Amino acid sequence: DAALKLLMRAVEVDPRNGKAFFKKSEVECALGEYQYAITSAQHANELVPQLDLRSKIENYEYLVKRQKPKSHYDLLGVAQTASRDEIKRAYHKAAVKHHPDKNRDSKEEQKYEAQKFKRVWEAYNTLKDEAKRRSYDDFNQERSSNQRNAHNNNGHADAQSTFGGNPY
Repeated sequence: DAALKLLMRAVEVDPRNGKAFFKKSEVECALGEYQYAITSAQHANELVPQLDLRSKIENYEYLVKRQKPKSHYDLLGVAQTASRDEIKRAYHKAAVKHHPDKNRDSKEEQKYEAQKFKRVWEAYNTLKDEAKRRSYDDFNQERSSNQRNAHNNNGHADAQSTFGGNPY
């Protein structure tokens, strides 16, 4: 996080610094923020075409496609068994950390934190309500189960899961 903040300041001070955008893309990739890494790498490639970052950008795009979205629990930093109070405390902590008004160092950083803040709010809004939380958990459990079944069957559903009952 500290390295990213320094690089955000660097590109704010000198928006023509292609190498800073390139380093920023590498840090964003290391943090798992592949979409931001793509944007930074594209900007660096425009500023310093000699870097020839096309393959790096393609790699980031591949990582975006393969990226497993963070669960609401991960965003708040709580276990799936967390109580309502634990979720509320975690939300307040994350909200303070990512609130755009708290992060006034640069416009780029403010935008980045605003998007994180929005994702944290969505996670809290879902998990604080028992019915929404149950639906969220059920959906993710079903999706996870379907992915495991597809993987176990090499992408082909078996007759029993498709049609139900005993196939004989």
